[in-house]
Amino acid sequence: MSGIQLKPFLRWSAIACFIAICLIVLPYATHNPGLSLVSFIKAKTAKRSLPYYVVNEFDTAAEAINVMARGDYDTIINRIVNKKNQLGEQYDSANKAEKSDIIKQANLLFTQSLLNQVIPHWYGTKWDYNGYTDVPRNGQIACGYFVSTPLRHMGFNLNRYKLAQTYSLQAVEVLQGTDVIDLSGQSQDSLVNYLLAGTDGFYVIGLDHHIGFMCKHKDKVYMIHSNNTWPSTVCIERAEKSIQIRFSQALVLAKLSNNEQFLKKWILNEAFVIPES
Repeated sequence: MSGIQLKPFLRWSAIACFIAICLIVLPYATHNPGLSLVSFIKAKTAKRSLPYYVVNEFDTAAEAINVMARGDYDTIINRIVNKKNQLGEQYDSANKAEKSDIIKQANLLFTQSLLNQVIPHWYGTKWDYNGYTDVPRNGQIACGYFVSTPLRHMGFNLNRYKLAQTYSLQAVEVLQGTDVIDLSGQSQDSLVNYLLAGTDGFYVIGLDHHIGFMCKHKDKVYMIHSNNTWPSTVCIERAEKSIQIRFSQALVLAKLSNNEQFLKKWILNEAFVIPES
């Protein structure tokens, strides 16, 4: 009887010994210290190297994504607005070729500033269905307000309350200005592949009951939004892993970057009109 009871113990002891020997011997046999038992234990017990609002942790450094707030937010905003106003003044007196170049400058200013200077201050701001804070990481913010508020801060002539409170698909129409990009009913992979085939830049996506920014950057696609599921904050995640996209029938996009009409309205301070409901 005692021999029968010992068999499972001996079997698992042998397996444990085999694994330990492999992890101790392999580094010397392969000249790869990363296969050591110590490295194995460290890898399994390592803490996240990035904040919780980077969902499904990825290599932000390699992908040139800044996820940490840097500098003073108001100073950053003032610099962006001053620069876009300068571009607007130049645009008024420019010839056709010069106007095209100014729009390119506006596109670069908008895209780079929003991704790596403005939005990083908003990461970690708590989500709430009724949240409408105007100050990053102070108070709570709903998904619609997270779209309208940073744009308003960057000098877009829009009513952040009305845009945030309108239905997500209508908000996309207001920002697009022309025909929206409607991929409704298509798969999550189809959406990602569509964006990967285009140029780098920002979009706003309207879902069944949600809205947020999409960004194609260096052959990756991200969703940046005030997430009403975990972690219940403004966060960034790979678009192909977003739960909101996966379970939404509606997939409607407004192109922001590389959209001459959108950028021209920005630098000339033209209004984005939200229709009365």
